[in-house]
Amino acid sequence: NFMGRKVFISVLGTGFYGACKYVKDGFVSTETRFIQQATLEYVKAHEWGATDTGIFLLTQRAKETNWDKTIASRQNMRLNISESYEGLESILEKMELPFKCQSVDILDGKDEDEMWGIFNEIFNQIEEGDELYFDLTHSFRYLPMLVLVLNNYAKFLKNVTTKHISYGN
Repeated sequence: NFMGRKVFISVLGTGFYGACKYVKDGFVSTETRFIQQATLEYVKAHEWGATDTGIFLLTQRAKETNWDKTIASRQNMRLNISESYEGLESILEKMELPFKCQSVDILDGKDEDEMWGIFNEIFNQIEEGDELYFDLTHSFRYLPMLVLVLNNYAKFLKNVTTKHISYGN
């Protein structure tokens, strides 16, 4: 019985995220600015294997504001102060997950062609028999629908299963 990879797929936004703890059932995450960290803790990704993967979809702006490991501070516009701020790439490294996390560049999705480009980019990351874990928290308005369509398409063409879909608040 072939077991596919576990694949965590998440879109990273550009917002200034405040630190909080995410809670679900009996689970309480580490205090974090990033739902991705909390979700990876929730799905017990530290128990996954070396062939599993984390895929983070980033527009150019998301890369600059929330991903890059050189980020040390950001302007909190609400309080009008500069705050120490760590990019998600750096946080993922500190989590010491047993698999590789990769960033995948996507366009902003401002028209149909760009949306199909994002669809193809995600679909091309998926392999036969994968188990998918989606985090839709910072998806653009149309992306959750795109992911659901993609999920059905991949289920049919690549025999994938969706194990988890999360939206953090």
